[in-house]
Amino acid sequence: MRTTLPLLAFLATPILEIATFILVGQRIGVGPTLLLVLFAGFAGVMILRRQGLGALKKLNRNLRRESLSGEGLADGFLIAVAAVLLIIPGFLTDIAALLLLLPPVRRLIWRRWASSIEMRSYYSSSHSRGPANGDARSNRDFVDLSPEDFRRAADPDAAPRTARLRRRGL
Repeated sequence: MRTTLPLLAFLATPILEIATFILVGQRIGVGPTLLLVLFAGFAGVMILRRQGLGALKKLNRNLRRESLSGEGLADGFLIAVAAVLLIIPGFLTDIAALLLLLPPVRRLIWRRWASSIEMRSYYSSSHSRGPANGDARSNRDFVDLSPEDFRRAADPDAAPRTARLRRRGL
């Protein structure tokens, strides 16, 4: 039963959206209905653009500080989902999107998900903080050169490189 309910909701959504379009179109007319759908799509694109870039910047900032918050990730993800729901034509998806844009609703969803989500963080950096995993090398083994100070010298023992082209038979 637990897996059939989301499937039924997914299959019923287009039918309910069409019915909602018809009802709203009868109430306010076709022109205003289409304008509402276009406005919602435009708002969704703007929210996704603004919030998406903001969420990426925040994620990058948190990764640099090595302080990653599960709630912060979920918040950005739910805002992105809300924006996508606004872009999808339909009034029911727009209502769901507007609910997801409310911070208390996002916090409620996070509280329900938090117990079933396991967060793991893996950090990789080009700047080593010293020997790790038994490696005896340290930062002193590396030299940082500017592009002007570095040039590749030809190896006198290396054979000259020549390009050889072969034709494959069909």
